[in-house]
Amino acid sequence: MAKPQLKKSETTLVLTRQFDAPREQVFRAWTDPKALMQWFAPADSFTTPAADVELRVGGRYRIDMVSADGKHHIVAGEYREVRAPERLVFTWAWASKEPETGDTLVTVELRDLGGRTELVLTHERFLTAHARDLHEQGHSGCLDRLQRLLAVERARRLLTGAASDSTTMPREREAAIVLRRQFDAPRAQVFRAWTDPQVLMQWFAPSADFQIPAVEVDLRVGGGYRIEMIDPDGKRHCAIGRYEEIRPPEKLVFTWTWERDEIGTGDTLVTVDLRDVGGRTELVLTHERFQTAHARELHVFGHTGCLARLQLLLAAT
Repeated sequence: MAKPQLKKSETTLVLTRQFDAPREQVFRAWTDPKALMQWFAPADSFTTPAADVELRVGGRYRIDMVSADGKHHIVAGEYREVRAPERLVFTWAWASKEPETGDTLVTVELRDLGGRTELVLTHERFLTAHARDLHEQGHSGCLDRLQRLLAVERARRLLTGAASDSTTMPREREAAIVLRRQFDAPRAQVFRAWTDPQVLMQWFAPSADFQIPAVEVDLRVGGGYRIEMIDPDGKRHCAIGRYEEIRPPEKLVFTWTWERDEIGTGDTLVTVDLRDVGGRTELVLTHERFQTAHARELHVFGHTGCLARLQLLLAAT
């Protein structure tokens, strides 16, 4: 009996992300072996000990990822199109033949957004919807780690004074941060992660080397919150604000500033929208009213790290 034909939507994966980095930097992250080793793995519990790249049409690549249990996951393929800094097309196959992906193809398109970059990743020709879904999880984790890496690089340049706009008012399009994530958890669980002090203490910091010793939440309109974070140098960073809108499990709006506002954040506003996606949750975080582009970019770094930690926490529960 012939196998049933799958619809294209069942055999194709499309992911879109925006990065606060120019196309050249994002393209290099996809093609430089040293850069790939810093982010190309589905989760922080993986390591990427080796990446081999022969960047030319017909050239090959090989990336070795090692999971927490010591198992090697090796992906390899051939470059079909190399058009820097806008497009990369390559075949994709696992050395172990698991999961059964077949002869698949990845296209990475990079679109310039005035110094920022929109990335569209298309992975097609899967044999099964199951294989496509597994790769959606993997690619999403990789892109989270890439976003965090690029944000860290941007923050370092700002902190060392390399950026020229650190003291100027941001242009209108730069005045707000908008970050989107999808979580394999229902909205109620994600909403609780944003409002329960015990849960917030497990993830609300930009990286795992921060501590979160105290979180206070008065969850009512007009109520306040305070989140204390301690960086690896022992310095305390306390975010504070008040709740302006609480609509479980779909929306949370709160003001945001720092007890010691050393970077000129000012009185800003955060909106967290949670949208149901068939039992999963799409989160849209908007942070607006920054006084300087410098403060905005540092918060891109912080929020990106926080959301990556939230994704790991929800995946583990």
